[in-house]
Amino acid sequence: MGKKIFISGAITNDPDHKTKFAEAEKHLQEQGYVVVNPAKLSEIMNSDEFQWEDYIKVTITMLCACDSIYMLQGWQESKGAREEELYAWVHGKEIIHQN
Repeated sequence: MGKKIFISGAITNDPDHKTKFAEAEKHLQEQGYVVVNPAKLSEIMNSDEFQWEDYIKVTITMLCACDSIYMLQGWQESKGAREEELYAWVHGKEIIHQN
């Protein structure tokens, strides 16, 4: 069974985030990971009724189901990514930073 990994990085205010997440997803899949890509949430949660607080609840739940987290470059600029990294650290998940 493959190791599950969650991608974390800036989404809000980054018009290129889908490309960055997709490239990371491909790279991680090539390494044998089962990848959870939260950038795809906008396809599901596409209503104006969903706020940032709704997204972070879902991403933390997604992260909870994973073994590791992959921090994209610039993750420190994202409030959500900082919360996800902290959750991973507190819960003993492997934290991998993009080179």
